[in-house]
Amino acid sequence: METIWQDIRYGGRVLLKKPVFTTVIILALALAIGANTAIFSVINAILLRPLAYDRPERLVMLWEANMKKGWGLAPTSYLNFTDMKEQNKLLEGLAAFTDSSFNLTGRDEPERVKGLISSANLFSLLGVKPARGRAFLPDEDVNPKAGRVLVLSWGLWQRRFGGDPNVIGQNVLLNDESYTVVGVMPEDFHFPPLFTATVGSARITIAEADLWLLLTPDDVPKGRELRTLFLLGRLKEGTTLEQARAEMSAIARRLETDYPIPNTGLEIKVIPLQQQVAGDIGLPLFILFGAVSFILLIACANITNLLLARATERQKEIGIRQALGATRLRLVRQLLTESVLMSLLGGAAGLLLAYWGIKLITGFGPTLPRTKEIGIDLTVLLFTLLVSVLTAVIFGLSPALQLSKADFNEVLKEGGRNPGGGRRRRLHRFLVISEVALSLVLLIAAGLMIKSLLRLQKVNPGFNPDNLLTMNLFLPKSKYGEEYRQAAFQQRLLERVAALPGVEGAATVDDLPFGEMQQIYGFNIEGQATSEPSARPRAYFRTVSPDYFRVMGIPLVKGRTFSEQDKQDAEKVVMINDAVARRYWPGEDPLNKHIKRGRSESNSPWLTVVGVVGSANQTALTIAPQPEIYLPYLQNTGPAMTLVTRTASNPKGSLPSVQREVSALEKDLPVSDVKLMTDLLSTSIGQPRLYTLLLGIFAFLAIVLTALGIYGVMSYSVTQRTHEIGVRMALGAQPSDILKMVIRESVFLTLCGLAIGLALTFALTRTLSSLLFGVTPFDLTIFALLSLVMFGIALLSSYLPARRSTKVNPLIALRYE
Repeated sequence: METIWQDIRYGGRVLLKKPVFTTVIILALALAIGANTAIFSVINAILLRPLAYDRPERLVMLWEANMKKGWGLAPTSYLNFTDMKEQNKLLEGLAAFTDSSFNLTGRDEPERVKGLISSANLFSLLGVKPARGRAFLPDEDVNPKAGRVLVLSWGLWQRRFGGDPNVIGQNVLLNDESYTVVGVMPEDFHFPPLFTATVGSARITIAEADLWLLLTPDDVPKGRELRTLFLLGRLKEGTTLEQARAEMSAIARRLETDYPIPNTGLEIKVIPLQQQVAGDIGLPLFILFGAVSFILLIACANITNLLLARATERQKEIGIRQALGATRLRLVRQLLTESVLMSLLGGAAGLLLAYWGIKLITGFGPTLPRTKEIGIDLTVLLFTLLVSVLTAVIFGLSPALQLSKADFNEVLKEGGRNPGGGRRRRLHRFLVISEVALSLVLLIAAGLMIKSLLRLQKVNPGFNPDNLLTMNLFLPKSKYGEEYRQAAFQQRLLERVAALPGVEGAATVDDLPFGEMQQIYGFNIEGQATSEPSARPRAYFRTVSPDYFRVMGIPLVKGRTFSEQDKQDAEKVVMINDAVARRYWPGEDPLNKHIKRGRSESNSPWLTVVGVVGSANQTALTIAPQPEIYLPYLQNTGPAMTLVTRTASNPKGSLPSVQREVSALEKDLPVSDVKLMTDLLSTSIGQPRLYTLLLGIFAFLAIVLTALGIYGVMSYSVTQRTHEIGVRMALGAQPSDILKMVIRESVFLTLCGLAIGLALTFALTRTLSSLLFGVTPFDLTIFALLSLVMFGIALLSSYLPARRSTKVNPLIALRYE
């Protein structure tokens, strides 16, 4: 222990003697280790850290699927849920839930809160107990009258009730109905954890709940074809995922046999909850982790080159220590101790950079799952320590071995040549080639992502998102249960908002494009019978007010738009987008054609097509506009609506006025999810933008480190060859000849690195294909252009040392060494 402490103290003194040299190494390490720590913290939070429930690895989500009917993952019906719950033998329990939103009134300003309606066994299934009060009682969800209870989240309890310790037993108004508070969940409890899933053909987002209500039989439709419930199960101890999947497949076959019409072709998918929450984020994160690992390797190559260059200065010191009896093992240990000290200091500085990096990543909003959990914890600290020590071994071992095996008799000779100079030069060149190759991979990957993002940002969404303000409203059924009341409120609201100064138009829609929930339904076309359910036409359905298309900037292609005359007692009409017209009436005029929502034998009325509008994106800019059918609000009223307001200038400036008009019509009606349409579009490409930004930063770091590495190696090479340069100049070589000689070596190393880098890039960029839009992973333009950029950077980095070599004085050079 004493000798280790001696090595540490001596290493500290050595580092302090060369403060600039030490600082450069620590900064390089801080950048590399900080980047690795930041990305690992994201991977740790999303993919590695267990969810905060009891035995979370045994929690699974169950989804229905039916490829025969043309849809993938979907919720289940209440009746199918009860059958699954009774028939399964390998689950400890099965809970059902559905997300919703509620108007919370009666306390201060009205507020729209996120809620979860769940079966009574949800909390016991998760293995989490309330911080105050109680959870739902077993079978409390069977009796509708007993179901008027709720459990608050910690955040809502603090925000809305001020952390009142006497909140248990108080009554709360939700949608004008009274519920009794029976419990408050712990501060760190969140369910459901925010996640996004592709349900059917739609992309939905399930948000964290502010409160939980009981799911009673009266709260859900009883038809087996009405699928509204998400299912959560817990595997019994000793049960494998494959066993559970096999059992659910058997249950699906029984349901198909017993209830063939709604369940023909039914499958039940079992997905681990952690996998469900992480979604498809795993591949992008591991690509980013691979990128920062390249940064670390480049930094190690750079530092190895610096230490090898410095080894020339320390040869005499090492020779003296050998002469005094130091063994090779002791020398290697001493030199590695110095490397570990520098690496630990770099790791400490890297933690600070990682903290800033995490702030940058989480600052993009909810583009990643479990964003609130991303941070520096014990696992991340241990990772940073491990990387620091491993890095020290990687960059410190080769210089330590090179120095420790030198012959001290040669070293101590006055004016003796540097032993091992040839081997060291070869190692320098190998490291430079490696840096160029790795940097080129990162540079091309970043270039592909940037080009993809630019293509994505140029996509025309099919409407004009500028100066559009959106907000959600939900009318309480107690006052607006009748259709005529809902229609009257909507009309009065639109009249008042449209009359506000600076407002150019106002409209409503039930499902806003790029919103959290997109509804897609099957429909039938008169005269086009389809025998197979999977062949039935499908489209997004939206209910809109007459002025919606003008406000959104969606052009009318043919026919007419809705008007105030399209009321309940008028002919039932719809409008379609041109994607519907092209797909289902190719070469025909769709006007005055008839469609029916649902099955052809249903009691739904036939709807007449009166207009065709341009196609707009519904869920993502990466997906081409899909078939979309519009219904007039006055014929399809409902309590939920999104108000869309177009303004002449800054739309946020009109928000107070719009809110005042809403309050004037209904004082207890909260306005929620206030967003700009441009922000919704921006959020839809949040993940690609984040990946591109991070890869761009990593590529920039790689280029800077590589440029410094090439500069350092060429400077060292010129210093080592001073004697040779002096001889050449004494024999008549011109400065231009010396410049060409040095540049030629740099060009050779760079071309070798580019060749290896291009081969690596062709092998690795195919992994980016799922992240690219409108760009192939083998874009030759990007490959050629960025290879030239890398070549130019390398050439520029070697030019300054080459210029210095031309100024060598032959008389001085011949006395060198």
